[in-house]
Amino acid sequence: MVEARGIEGISFSFTAGVAAAAVLDFGPEPGGSVCLALACAVAGTLAILKPRGILPYFGLFFILGAFCLSAGELPHKVSNPFSAQFQGLCRRIDGLPFASPLTGSLSKALLCGDRTGLDSGVKEAFRNSGASHILALSGMHLGLIYALVSALSRALGNSVRARRARAAANVTACGWYTVMTGAGPSVLRAFIFICLNEISRLCPGRRRSPAKIYCTALLVQLCIEPSGIRTLSFQLSYLAMCGITLVFPVLQNWYPARKGGFSLTGRIWTCIAMSVSCQLFTAPLVWLKFRTFPGYFLLSNLIALPLTEGLMGCSLACLAADALGLPSALFPKLADRLCGFLAFSMETISSM
Repeated sequence: MVEARGIEGISFSFTAGVAAAAVLDFGPEPGGSVCLALACAVAGTLAILKPRGILPYFGLFFILGAFCLSAGELPHKVSNPFSAQFQGLCRRIDGLPFASPLTGSLSKALLCGDRTGLDSGVKEAFRNSGASHILALSGMHLGLIYALVSALSRALGNSVRARRARAAANVTACGWYTVMTGAGPSVLRAFIFICLNEISRLCPGRRRSPAKIYCTALLVQLCIEPSGIRTLSFQLSYLAMCGITLVFPVLQNWYPARKGGFSLTGRIWTCIAMSVSCQLFTAPLVWLKFRTFPGYFLLSNLIALPLTEGLMGCSLACLAADALGLPSALFPKLADRLCGFLAFSMETISSM
């Protein structure tokens, strides 16, 4: 219990320091030098006096967070080592035998984050209907990739060695996808969550705490790239995950649990609970930034999320068949149908 409070306190105090430095726009000089001097002074005081209570330690990590941002980024970001593979993936999607050009453009947006092929009308329909997050490469997309890789890796078995191999396969595949697509704040956040989740799975004697994983991921990502806190993607991603961590379990428990089998009403309730949890925390920021609020976000997500999952699955199946040289007319046709219905639904909702 003390350890859990510790990581939460460190994470939130460090985040508060980074946020304060971002608001005050601290620069490397003199902000970094001042923060470093204060951190050293506070750390020395704590070492000598060893005070009780959390306030002094909160102050230390607050100052360290401010120093982390004001000290500046690493000298240079490493160029994407998988840029050639990324371009190759985009070309393969363009070459898939879809009947509708929109299917290829939407598949490329969902799998690669490349929205250049989408016209303004489609983007506006998704934005007005409250489903614009689907077009922006985010943790949701990496989560679907992770779910697919996890399902395939179950063939390795469930022994200790198999679980380790499955964890390594999941992390490697998701890490490759994260780097290949540019490691945006939302995708990087999801990858850190996946790494922490896999580590916790390999430690069966320890209880997994979603709040602890959330705080650890937040701390790690801010240490890697503190300036990310200024981006809207970072802010919305962690606000949404805050809602999922705190509110989603409560809402999900309102639905009576049923043992075994697939429940359509249960799946619908899960989707509603997830959407409401995210919107409760992200809606205020969206309103402040854009002065708008999608009134039909529940309907949009109920329709768009399963269609998006199906479209991504069909697109991946088309890519696999194309890579193996196997003829397949079923998946392209199904992808065209899903894409058409998805676009039609968003345009209809946006006009309501």
